[in-house]
Amino acid sequence: MLHLEDDSSLRSDHQHRFNRIIRGSVGALLAIGLLSACGDDSSPVAAYCEAGDDLEASVQALRDVDIVAEGVSGVEDRLGDVSDDLATLKERAADVASDDIDAL
Repeated sequence: MLHLEDDSSLRSDHQHRFNRIIRGSVGALLAIGLLSACGDDSSPVAAYCEAGDDLEASVQALRDVDIVAEGVSGVEDRLGDVSDDLATLKERAADVASDDIDAL
């Protein structure tokens, strides 16, 4: 059985971890800011824009997680979604910049 002190330190640890996750997501949000020039077509740029939209939605879902109801596993699930969407965004960014990279 946990004592009241143990329970509060456990909550504090979870809150600290959640805050670190949110801060870590700030970099992902900065990448989303680059998407302002996206258009509607089937080019690599459009795929990059779609990946950015997916990342933005998964970051918002992470921010909206109800820690009390879903617990740490809810945060971990949302963080996994953010990680997957960030990896996809990186892949799409490489596709967009591949011509520039080849030119170098």
